[in-house]
This record gives sequence, structure tokens and C-alpha cells, in this order.
Amino acid sequence: MGVFVDAKSLSHGFALKSGKYTTLNVPKAVITEAAGINNQGTIVLYWENSNHAFESSLYNGSTYTTIDVPGATNTQAWDIDNNGDVVYQWSDAKGTHGALRQQGKYYKFDDPHGVGATYGFGINDHSQIVGSYVASGFRGFESTY
Repeated sequence: MGVFVDAKSLSHGFALKSGKYTTLNVPKAVITEAAGINNQGTIVLYWENSNHAFESSLYNGSTYTTIDVPGATNTQAWDIDNNGDVVYQWSDAKGTHGALRQQGKYYKFDDPHGVGATYGFGINDHSQIVGSYVASGFRGFESTY
């Protein structure tokens, strides 16, 4: 699972299984980037729409399902665990934040040390989230939900 850039400089997601590549393009997306996969083969992707905003989707091998954070102007899903929980970075007029989608419910968070920027990048099967925040420099964090 990952990203490749074509001859027109457009990004596409891909999956590699048993030596076979599958190109992943969310319908009507300008670009698509595959970001995370779980043991069931469910892939999280983020993609740019025609308004140049980022959205996110799940791909189950045949269907793309949009999973944008409510109230976000940009949503980037970065990882998915084996329970189907998804971790994000998302933006609004106040800055960039982290979010967790767990059993279809969204939990938004900001690192208390961050100044307008919290990023959720990874999640494991123990609901531990890793990411970064911006304070006086770029730092990392780990949190359990």
C-alpha cells in the first residue's frame, strides 16, 4: 500500500498483494494517496477533491466510503487498526487537529502542548495513537484513548 506519481505528476494510491498491484483512485478525486491498511485489507486513503480540499475514504476492496471528520475543511486519514478505528489530522479555521473514528463515532483532540497544530499519524490495536504537535518546535506525542 502506498502512493505513486504518474507521468502527469498526479498521485495515485496502490495496493500490492501476492505480487499484484492494484491502482486506487477515489472516484472524482484529483489525487489519491493510500495511507494505512489493517489485517483485514481495509485501506484508508486521503484525496483531493475538485475544490482542492482533502477528504478521506475507506476502501474495502470494492467500495470507497467517505469518512470525513465532521466540521472539517480538510480531512486526512492516516492509519487504521484491526478494529477499524481510524486516526486523522484535520483542519478548520482554528488550525490543524487530531481525530479518532471509533465504531463510527468521532473524537477530536488537540495536544495540550500544541499551538494550533496537532497531527494524528498512527494507531495500534491497543488504541494508542502516535503523532506530532507544534509548539516552539516540531515534537511527537503518544496518547491512549
